[in-house]
Amino acid sequence: MIVSDINNAIHIDGTKCMTKEELFDTFFSILNFPDYFGYNWDSFEEIINDLNLDKDNIILFNAQLILQEDEEGFEIFSNILHQTNSEQSYTFHYLAAY
Repeated sequence: MIVSDINNAIHIDGTKCMTKEELFDTFFSILNFPDYFGYNWDSFEEIINDLNLDKDNIILFNAQLILQEDEEGFEIFSNILHQTNSEQSYTFHYLAAY
């Protein structure tokens, strides 16, 4: 991603995703998840891979704070996004600070 594209991306703040519940709420709101989202990892994976986004890049800033005290949850989250990045037209990017 070219740095100039940063303003033409979807931005998600890691300070709003420190717990699994916060992460699900934030993604639901910002990425317009459908109402049937089940607030669990299986549902998250299904929906994150089925999104119809108007932008190609999603920037996760303050990424070091995402699921900060949930190592297992962060591993699941990272694996889902890694898979999504390899299969979808949109890409998730991690930034430690913004």
